[in-house]
Amino acid sequence: MRRFTWQAPLNLISARDYLAEIESGLNKLRELPVLLTWAGKDFAFREDYLKRFQAAFPNHELLRLANAGHFWQDDAGEDIAPAIAEFVSRTFSTKNLNA
Repeated sequence: MRRFTWQAPLNLISARDYLAEIESGLNKLRELPVLLTWAGKDFAFREDYLKRFQAAFPNHELLRLANAGHFWQDDAGEDIAPAIAEFVSRTFSTKNLNA
């Protein structure tokens, strides 16, 4: 585990070009419906990142997880699972896909 704590930031730095390429392609997904889940206690992704995601995906819904941290799946998994299922069911139903 100790190796990961110093290696992870180095991996992110070395992936800068790759991440920039992904970001430049986000406009292809711009009109798709998106459920943004946002952890209120995330140490890595702060509010300015949320604004960038909201701008990149104007057709979004926002679900704030006030007491969840960076690993929100662990912190709020039981709370978020029904919301994700409902979003997918409502958004990607056969009726909506054929519209």
